[in-house]
Parts: sequence; C-alpha cells; structure tokens
Amino acid sequence: MIHPNAHHKVSLGVTFLLLLHLQSYAQLKGLPYRESVFQLSFFPGVSTNGLSSAMYFNKFSINLTSGLSAGNHWFEIGTISNTHTRSSEGIQLAGLANVVGSNSYVNLTRGEEQQYYRDGDRSDLKGIQLSGMLNFVRHNVQGFQLTGGMNVNNGNAQVIQLAGFANYVGQSFGGTQIAGFANNVNYGARGLQVAVGFNRAKWEMDGLQFSAVNIAGMLSGVNLVQHTSRRGVQVGLVNLSKSNDGFQLGLFNKTKGFRGVQVGLINVYKTSPYQGNQGNGKYGVPIGLINIGSTGNHIRLYNNNLFWTNLEITTGNCRNCTWTESTMPLSDKFQKMNQNALIFGYNHWDYVSPYKWTVGYGFEQVLYNKSSMSAGDPHNKRFFISYGARVQHLNQANRFEKRLNLLSILHSEIGFKITRGMYVFGGLNVNCEWMKALAEPTGLEMMLASGSLGNRQYRLWASYTVGLQM
Repeated sequence: MIHPNAHHKVSLGVTFLLLLHLQSYAQLKGLPYRESVFQLSFFPGVSTNGLSSAMYFNKFSINLTSGLSAGNHWFEIGTISNTHTRSSEGIQLAGLANVVGSNSYVNLTRGEEQQYYRDGDRSDLKGIQLSGMLNFVRHNVQGFQLTGGMNVNNGNAQVIQLAGFANYVGQSFGGTQIAGFANNVNYGARGLQVAVGFNRAKWEMDGLQFSAVNIAGMLSGVNLVQHTSRRGVQVGLVNLSKSNDGFQLGLFNKTKGFRGVQVGLINVYKTSPYQGNQGNGKYGVPIGLINIGSTGNHIRLYNNNLFWTNLEITTGNCRNCTWTESTMPLSDKFQKMNQNALIFGYNHWDYVSPYKWTVGYGFEQVLYNKSSMSAGDPHNKRFFISYGARVQHLNQANRFEKRLNLLSILHSEIGFKITRGMYVFGGLNVNCEWMKALAEPTGLEMMLASGSLGNRQYRLWASYTVGLQM
C-alpha cells in the first residue's frame, strides 16, 4: 500500500518543476529561446519543458534516455545521448553521444532561419564532453573532449581531445589530440598529435606529430621566409610534408621545399634553387643512409693505419647553393655540402692491422672554395676542407662479428684538385676503439689515452688519412 505522504511529495515536486518552467516562459515570452533552471527528460519531446524542449537553454539537465534542448549552461547527463540545437557550455556526460548543433533550425520559421544565417549562425561548445562513442560539435570548440570512439568538430578548436579511435577538426586546431588510430586537422595545427595509425595537418604544423604515419602541409621552423621561433616536428615510421622547415625523424622521410632537418633510413627531398634567402644557409640537412634528391655526391678511396683500402660513397645536398649558373653562394666564401657516407674498409694483408674488414656510416661537411660567381672561373673549387664523424664496426674475421667492436672517428681533411672532378687529399683522425678485448696497436698511431669502462676497454689515438676523391 502506498503511503499518502508519498503522493503529497510527488505532487509538490511536479508543481515545483512546473512553476520553474512557467516562470521562465513568462519572463522570456518574447524571445525565440527560453531559459530553464532544471529539465528532466524521458526521451526527446517528453520532458518538463514539454514538446518545445528544443527552444530551452537549461542550467541542469537529466535525460533518462536521450534529451533535446537548445543548449546547456552547467551540467547535463544522459543515459544514451545529449543533443543541443544551439551552443552549449558546462559539462556533457552521455553513455553514447553528445551532439552540439543538430537540427539547428528546428521550430524556427523560414524568416528566423534566414536571420540566424545573416547573423553568423554558430553552434559552439565551451566546456567538457564525455561520452562512450561520439562527441560532435557543428562549429567551434574550447575545452576538453573524451570519448571511446570519435571526437568530431567542424570548426576551429582550442581543445584537448582524447579518443579511442579518432579525432577530427574541420578548421584550425590548437591543443592536444591523442587517439587510438588517427588525428586529422583540415587547416593549420599548433600543439600535439599522437596516434597509433596516422596524424594529418593539411596546412601548417607547429608542434609535434607522433605516429606510424605523419602528414603535414608545412612544418614550421627557423628557416621560414617569415622568421618564427615555432617548430614543427614529425616522429614516426613514415613522415610526409610539402615543405619542411622543421624536423623529421623516421625510417622514411619525404618533403619538397627543404630547409629543415631529416633524420632517417631513407630521405626524399626536392630543393628549389629559388627558395629562402639565397647564400645565407637556407637549405635543409638530410641525415640518412639513402638520400634521394641528392647533390654534391662523391666517392673516396683512401688509406689509413687500420685498413689498406677504404671506400666511401656519399649522398647529401648543398647547404647554400644559388640559382646562378655557377651555383656559388652570393656572400659565403665556401660552397657547403652536407654529405652522408657509407663506408667499407678491407685489408688484403694481415700485417697491416688485426682487423679484416669494416662497415660504417659517417656525416661530414665538405667546403669548396669560391673565387667568384662566374661559372667559367677555373679557381672555383680548386680546393676543399672537410670535417665530420664516422662510426664503424670492426671485424677480425671474414664473418660479421655479432659482438660490438665499435670504432668512432672525428676527422678533418684538406684536398686539392688535380684534374676535373678529382682531388688528392690528406687529413688527421682522432679515433676511439671501444670493445671487450682490444687488439694490438699497429704502431702507426699516436696513443692519447686508454683504459676500461665497465666490462669494456677503450683506446683513444690519432692517425692519418690519404686518398683520392672523385
């Protein structure tokens, strides 16, 4: 049996809600939209705001299944979904979806629709959305979005987006996007994009992209024609950009306008001779084993105290070449080449050193002298100065030794042209061997230091290099 007091309490509660509703209606009767302190909805169209619930902005809303309103100011919770036709603030919490900007012209006359369009119709969010599958905003967002599925914003966003699957921004973005699969920005992005699958910023990327595949229109950087302190960085297996003034780190990097840095296994770039401020070092630096789009390449055959025959093949680019016929820089005294070296060394005779063969990688700059801007000047590139670092793995037998036998070299050379495209050169090296057991020295080096570090021994010494460059 139901207690009589229970009926009395229910009647008081319903009366209170109706009074709030009628008071709001009376105060805002002349306006298209009305305000309500509290709204309780069973499903769209059946709520304390009646059939015209889409015309109400609520401070608090509870939707037992799904709710429809013009917007919310403070807090809204829905078992299935929360839907707003206009802009919203505060917190939205839904089991399935939060939607801001759906059916924006519901209950409006044709004249009212046209007036909203002329006034710059907006359905924006300033606040927090939490949902199980979808957060959707028709225009701009400021705040925080968390969902197990997708966050979708068609306008500009200053937001932190966390999604189990994907984040999407239709215009410009500033903030953080973290997704289980993908992040996409249709205009410029400033901030952080992290995903397992891919990140995309169609225009400028000012910040960090971290994913398996990263795509950007332009990576910001110090070498932009319009100077900026901002940086664009891509870290992933594959990094793609139309212009790189920032930094790419990955197995495969590709760009066209190249004034930044690429570090990877394969770098692909195309440098226009007209880009940037010519002669002032506005070209990029590729660091990798394979560099496609390379210029200034050379082959070196040389001898040192460890290996009788060393072969070095380089790829890279010119740091300060110009559009002129000679390609010489306008103001610099040297033409600067960034070169990546693949190194192979071999000993035919055992008495030269205890090592049979070596493979390694090096990065160096080669500076060719400039006499004039004339293409026919025979004094251009009469000599070069080069310097850099090499890292090599040493093998005492014909097989590749699995244990780490590391040789690090800092080197510097000077070379002189003996015929067209051929130079004779010589230089000094500072070498460091680091391995479990050091071999006997050859006697052709100058010992600088030796000792042990943990279970490995090291030896620091100076030596020579002489050879030919083609």
